[in-house]
Parts: sequence; C-alpha cells; structure tokens
Amino acid sequence: MAEPEWAKSRIYPVITYTDGGEVRQSHVEAAGRGLSVRLETLADEELPDKLEALLAGGGCAGIVVNTVTRAQALWRALSERMGRESVRLLHSRFLSRDRVEKERELRECLGPPDRSRRPDRLVVIGTQVMEQSLDVDFVVGQTWAKKGANFFLLDQIRDRLSFTGSKNAVLELSRKWPKAYQKLIEDKANGPAVMDALKDAVSGLIPVEPYGSKVARAHAVTPLWEAGNVYIPHPSVASWVPLFENELLNFPASTNDDQVDAMTQALNEMAGSSLSVWDRYLE
Repeated sequence: MAEPEWAKSRIYPVITYTDGGEVRQSHVEAAGRGLSVRLETLADEELPDKLEALLAGGGCAGIVVNTVTRAQALWRALSERMGRESVRLLHSRFLSRDRVEKERELRECLGPPDRSRRPDRLVVIGTQVMEQSLDVDFVVGQTWAKKGANFFLLDQIRDRLSFTGSKNAVLELSRKWPKAYQKLIEDKANGPAVMDALKDAVSGLIPVEPYGSKVARAHAVTPLWEAGNVYIPHPSVASWVPLFENELLNFPASTNDDQVDAMTQALNEMAGSSLSVWDRYLE
C-alpha cells in the first residue's frame, strides 16, 4: 500500500487531524523567535565533576531526572562530593507535608532576588515534580458548565502559585461557583497536598491522572470546537480571555500550554459525564 500524502509531509509546525473521512493537515506559522540550544550527553557518574567545574565560582544548578531512585543515587553521590549543605533533594515520595516544607525552603532561597536569600552554591536534584512544584509552570483552575451538547468556560484562575496560593485558588472558585459539585485536581505536584488540606472544607475533590500526551488530548476535543459546541466569555467580561485565545491558537507551539491542557482535560472528562458544572484544576 502506498504511503499517504500526509505521512510524506515534512512541513513544520503542522497540525494533523481527521474529520472522520480523511486525514488533513494545517500548517501553523512559526512565531519567528530564535533560540540556540546546546545539548551535551553526560553519564550520571560524570555529573559531580561537571557540576564542580560549572559551580567553581559559585552558582546554583538544578538536575531533573526520570525516577526517584536515580534522584536519590545522585543526591548521595553529590552530597559526598560537595557536602550535604550544598545539595537538596525533592521528589514525590516525600510525605505531602514534608515536601511542601522542602518546596517552601527552596522558594525562599531560590526565588526572585527581591524575595529570596540565594546561597553562594546549591544543587537541587529532583524528578519532574521539581519543575511543577517550584513555579516553573502556571497553575490553572477553570470552571466549566455543560448544557445539552454545548460546553461553557465560565471562569479561570491562572498564576504561578505556591501550595498556599493553589489552595486559596480552589477555595475561591468553589465559593464563587457553589454548583460545581465535582472538583478535579491533577494528582501530582501540589495536588495531593491541596486535597489533603481541603478535604474537610471543600466537597467533591477528586484526584485525576491525565492520559496520553497534551497534543493527543487536544486532538480528542478538536471536533467539539469545530462543531461550535465550545463557548468562552467575551473579552469585555473576562480579562484573561485574550491570553487564553492566544495560547489556544498557537498550541502546541505556544510559550505556555497550561490553559489548553486544563481545557482539554475538562472537555474530555465532561464529554462522557452527565454532570452540568465542573471545576478543573491543573497543578
């Protein structure tokens, strides 16, 4: 069988989708930004020498690895080499209260210059939870309603939030939209700690684990947008809408994708439910 035309395409960036009858492609104009990235492959045992050379004159470094076991091994090796006072460890296996305290300490010493006490030398080792917990990404909370075949984005909170800020955001949306009986909170980063802190104050808190990739989740809800079944507020009544639209129209090449990810997870969940109002929080 001959390879289809869409599979031969080399245009980039491109969105590939199907209308149920055939596979189509839509070229996305590049943003025009340029960025030079240097990649260097290092074995774990080479990291101590590399870090000592890079931080000889002082400085801070972060190492993100893919497993807790690997993070723990690197922490032991670097602690022996550089001293425990210069190496911190952060991963998802810490008890929620302990991890929240470790995150607070890291923000205090590595946060914005006007609000932190940056040390002369520090290495932080962690898993993906480090990227999410230390405010590299935005926290997004959205409130959705469903009527018949249509979905309505009613409200949104988007900010770089600490544990306390995330907890307050959940409380704020819950009080503002009391008919949102089900609150979906991503079961990672600060999510478990937020649910534990609010379990007696907010009803309907449910942990969720995203399935597939962000792009795959976006493809799954594209037909709802194409059919005109998704509604968002007018910018005159919601100041956050222009940023939401910009991120949506440039996805997956947008600088951030937290709003789109919250939206796609909410629509995927709601499409198979009879509930009419949802809160969706992406940690």
